[in-house]
Amino acid sequence: VTNGLPVQTTISLAMLDKDGLRLPLKLLSDSVIPAPTLKVDGTVDANTPITPKYLNIIVDKTHLVDLKKTKTIEYTLRIDSKEGTPITFQKENSFRIKLGVYLKGDATIKFD
Repeated sequence: VTNGLPVQTTISLAMLDKDGLRLPLKLLSDSVIPAPTLKVDGTVDANTPITPKYLNIIVDKTHLVDLKKTKTIEYTLRIDSKEGTPITFQKENSFRIKLGVYLKGDATIKFD
């Protein structure tokens, strides 16, 4: 996850079934993604690289039943701002999520 917004954010995810209902599967606790380096005016310093934060999601055999029911992964992003502190968003600001999967195990899962 790479936060290019001028504020700290918190990301969470939920697994949804085919009807859009949340499954009880909780693979990731709410994770705080720090803001990048800011300039004095509160905007993102474009000259400083943004460091990604890696979130590990571990799935074990107890999760397989709900994982098979998952049709959608819903990401929720909360902007954590301080009261009375204005936020200056710019067109160049971004928030990126890159999802990779590494599987190790002995189970066979059929995704429809």
